[in-house]
Amino acid sequence: MATQLANRETCRPAFSRDDIARFQSRVSPEPNSGCWLWLGAANEQGRGSFRYGMAGEQKRTGLASRISYEMAIGPIPDGMQVLHRCDVPLCVNPDHLFLGTVTDNMRDMVAKGRHRLTGLPLENSLKTHCRHGHLLDGDNLWIRADGARICKSCRARIARNYRRKCK
Repeated sequence: MATQLANRETCRPAFSRDDIARFQSRVSPEPNSGCWLWLGAANEQGRGSFRYGMAGEQKRTGLASRISYEMAIGPIPDGMQVLHRCDVPLCVNPDHLFLGTVTDNMRDMVAKGRHRLTGLPLENSLKTHCRHGHLLDGDNLWIRADGARICKSCRARIARNYRRKCK
């Protein structure tokens, strides 16, 4: 494998030597694309799934691509997703993985024609700024349970105006 997965001393303590060996035994390098195809379990969406944990602790299950990234590169910051350069959901090659936000993932999907959105939802997912010019990303973006993207700056202004009227 071109990029070796980290050994016990350089990876998160949550991965035992046995976890790393089991993980590697479920990976098959594909010579033409450079992908490392996951041969282990998969979830309902067809993404690789792996169960891991230290002896004596409760086992956890995670996405194989995230675990590969953490074993080879390091922890994934809160709010970040592991995205695929190769667009192969079962690829766990750390060289094909990179971090991005939900917004980055949506833009990547649209750019590569892998989205299911059409019409207004697609149009809204591509917006980079709200109608008042605020950036729709990072700390200024709130995504409601229904998927709507809300500008936090505008939401705060509306709430202030409402409270002012109610006094």
